[in-house]
Amino acid sequence: MSPRGIELNLPDLPEVPIALGRESPAPDGRPTRDRRRRKPADLIASWLPLLLMAGLAVGSGWLVRNAPQAVVAQTPRAERVEPDYTMDRPVVQRFDAEGRLRLEIQGQAMRHYPQGGRVEVDRPVIRAYAPDGRVTTGTAQQVLSDARATDVLLTGRAVLQGTTRGGLPAEVRGEALRLMPRSGQLRSDEAVEARIGLDQMQAAGLLYDDAEGRITLDGPMRVVLPPRTTTAMPSKPAAGPRAVPSPRPATRAGKAPPGARAAATTAKRRNADAARKVPR
Repeated sequence: MSPRGIELNLPDLPEVPIALGRESPAPDGRPTRDRRRRKPADLIASWLPLLLMAGLAVGSGWLVRNAPQAVVAQTPRAERVEPDYTMDRPVVQRFDAEGRLRLEIQGQAMRHYPQGGRVEVDRPVIRAYAPDGRVTTGTAQQVLSDARATDVLLTGRAVLQGTTRGGLPAEVRGEALRLMPRSGQLRSDEAVEARIGLDQMQAAGLLYDDAEGRITLDGPMRVVLPPRTTTAMPSKPAAGPRAVPSPRPATRAGKAPPGARAAATTAKRRNADAARKVPR
């Protein structure tokens, strides 16, 4: 140990070159990679997850567009129906198999549609003839009828007037009345007012069957049934003295009633007595 200080003996370390700027070649003579050349690779590595996600999204969209679609039944659109002909002041009549008139419809204008032969009549006047001769009349703003007039719908302040099988006057009023002449039924699913004889009815629906003479009311209803009046039997006259009948005139020429003959005989006798007393 030297008196001047302490000496340290360090092992020999490999020399590492340090330079500013470009790297110097490696000791073994191989060139080192440049930082600028490694920058695009670093960028690709950092953007690789995003690129993979974008590729997956594009592939999923392509699969969705090219995947087979389920067959969905599409409802056909209702085509606009136009009448094939119109008529002013029409008269439509329907006859039965024996040629008797059963239904007659008159109105201001008529439209005929080829689909099903439907007929529309504005401001109609309807007359339905029953087999027993009864007539039912109806008025409304419009009437819809099928080709065979088996289903007739009156709409807009509809009124039907007729007579029941028992001879009672009947009247039904409503906004929609459905008349079925062949079955003799009248139906309404809306509010109606009905009058049969003296009975008055208001209901939310009505079904009248003329063949059975039965009426069915639906919903809230109000019925007024006035009391029935009975005809009093004539009372027998009290027993008492009989009135003497006056003499009736002769019913045949040349004959007189008994009282008149007796009076004539008495007059003859008096004339004969008076003739005897007269002096000759």
